[in-house]
Amino acid sequence: LLRLVEASGGNPFFALEIARALQRGELRARPGEPLPVPRTLDELVHERMAALPADARDVLAAAAALSDPRLSVVQRVLGAEAVATLEAAIAAEVVSFDGDTIRFSHPLLASAAYAAADPLRRRELHRSLAGVVDDLEERARHLASGAEGNDSAVADVLDQAAQRARARGAPAAAAELAEKALWLTPPKDGEHALRRRMDAAAHHFEAGDPAHARELLEDALAAAPPGSERASVRTRLARVHAFEADLPRAAALY
Repeated sequence: LLRLVEASGGNPFFALEIARALQRGELRARPGEPLPVPRTLDELVHERMAALPADARDVLAAAAALSDPRLSVVQRVLGAEAVATLEAAIAAEVVSFDGDTIRFSHPLLASAAYAAADPLRRRELHRSLAGVVDDLEERARHLASGAEGNDSAVADVLDQAAQRARARGAPAAAAELAEKALWLTPPKDGEHALRRRMDAAAHHFEAGDPAHARELLEDALAAAPPGSERASVRTRLARVHAFEADLPRAAALY
């Protein structure tokens, strides 16, 4: 036990993972020698995930992709038999059930479950989840993660979700959604791209990240056509510089 404490560096989750690996026989403790632990906690967690059956890992990936993992939602995507496939994960203490909620025993296990899925499978799961979740913001995030390239329809949904987030007083969430909308805007749609860049900048500024807002507005200034649109970008960029106490630059832009 003392060697286990030393090897884990006092991290209780790391200690439990090493102990489980020893119990499974994956690591062997030799008397008088340091424990032969994996180089990183990440490696240990991924090994634990790999020991589960493939169908259980698929269900766990779907659960990890949800902001609020619900068994009923996973079943709507993967079928009623999804419950049975999680028996191995429950026995391995990776997850537990709290009513309809699927609870990972540690956030790292959720990250590992998601990372273990093939990228193509992850996109497929996100597209399926987008069709069953009720919340607009979560649906928009799933659509974005499931997109295979520029998609104006998905960008429009992200736009709506960003407006919803801003209306509920969550500028950081609005900034994330607006920037995702920008990334998915087709190159030919310059008008929408410019507006989304400016929206993302405004949300980032409100969320307390003026530096990123300035970067977005500088890009917008380079892309804005002459006239009122460029004047609007200059005005917003001047406000950011004024906030950052660069008054000469703000005055020049004004």
